[in-house]
Amino acid sequence: MTSDPDARQLRVRSALVSQARRRTAESGLSGFTVQELCDGVGISRRTFFNYFPTKESAVLGVENSFDDDLLGAFLEARDRDASSRRPLVDDLTDLAVEHFAAMGPTASDLDDLVGALQREPKLITAMIQSGRAEQELLIDRITARRGHPDRVEVEVALVAFQALVRLAFEAVLRGDDDVAFADLLHARVESARALFAPPPPTSATAAATRSLVHTT
Repeated sequence: MTSDPDARQLRVRSALVSQARRRTAESGLSGFTVQELCDGVGISRRTFFNYFPTKESAVLGVENSFDDDLLGAFLEARDRDASSRRPLVDDLTDLAVEHFAAMGPTASDLDDLVGALQREPKLITAMIQSGRAEQELLIDRITARRGHPDRVEVEVALVAFQALVRLAFEAVLRGDDDVAFADLLHARVESARALFAPPPPTSATAAATRSLVHTT
């Protein structure tokens, strides 16, 4: 259960992100100051920097740290029973869904984000850079654990998965059929799984396998 301080932090964070996006969509990043943003939420300028390092990061919803609780739970779950560990992509999917749910974006929030990105295209570059930083952090944390695959395998998994998350998020921004982010992401993961699944054995391969079995 979320404690009162945690609940208040979530409310403040949500209010900062919402106001930053709305103001940016309306008048651009130069159209308001950090102090004006703080006044609108009812916090001090000093408190703002406990949540976000810049106005840009508030618009994008990028905190000073990457979801340490969610990431820690993700890594601990994979460490508990390495012998029955699920495929990495399945755990990454759960992590992404939980992260999206924790952000709690509403339809209005997403509309404001689209408006902010259209008003300030440079924020798209910042969003990409933030995604790369999170990707590197995940790669480092995953490969540092016992029993995890080598770095190249994790890099391939993360880069491919990040593309699937981007596709699902773009569908959310477009408002495709009002489908939940979790369902959109799961559908794209399953499409990728089918695409990269090993091909069924040919008749010649099957015959060779049967012959090998009979001779051993």
